[in-house]
Amino acid sequence: YTNNAITLPSATRVGYIFSGWYTEATGGEKRGDAGGSYVPTTSETLYAQWTANTYTIRFNANSGNGTMSDQVMTYDTPANLTNNTYTKTGYTFLGWNRDPNATTAQYGNGERVNNLTSTNGETITLYAIWSKTITISYDANGGSGAPGSQTGTMYNTATSTSITLSGTKPTRTGYTFQGWATSSGASSATHSAGAKYSFSNSTTLYAVWKVN
Repeated sequence: YTNNAITLPSATRVGYIFSGWYTEATGGEKRGDAGGSYVPTTSETLYAQWTANTYTIRFNANSGNGTMSDQVMTYDTPANLTNNTYTKTGYTFLGWNRDPNATTAQYGNGERVNNLTSTNGETITLYAIWSKTITISYDANGGSGAPGSQTGTMYNTATSTSITLSGTKPTRTGYTFQGWATSSGASSATHSAGAKYSFSNSTTLYAVWKVN
């Protein structure tokens, strides 16, 4: 190729922008860009030079409260995620997920991550994942044999969780069990044993009795 013009080829590398052809692996003199014309005067090896892509991580409170700044990342350069500063009353922060409806975390708080995308300039949104445990407790209310407590979980933006009540019924001498109510003085039941109900908060259910 000496003294004859050549067209410099293109080159690709995942997560990087091609910066041109150079005389040394670490840089040196630039000979040109892809598609450019170059006239070599002697045999030589040209080295591709690369610039790592950058992308942005955006943190979404996902029904939580507070603010967090975006985090800029560089491809092939690991970094710890910014520690969570969002809060949500009554909820536990589980971590981050790209799916706002997830019930588990893809990434932990402050976890070291790398290469969440190879696209230059892309914004990746990580959603805070929240959980709240709902406990249903049973009070025999003068009887005996109340079932043990049950739990359910609410996640993220959910306003309630569905729990099937225990089918176990308490007993009381001289009385017939009618069902459950949220007040110990209730005269009629609002919840039936073995039935499914939606709960938004931890609740104590009291046995409702009818005298024989």
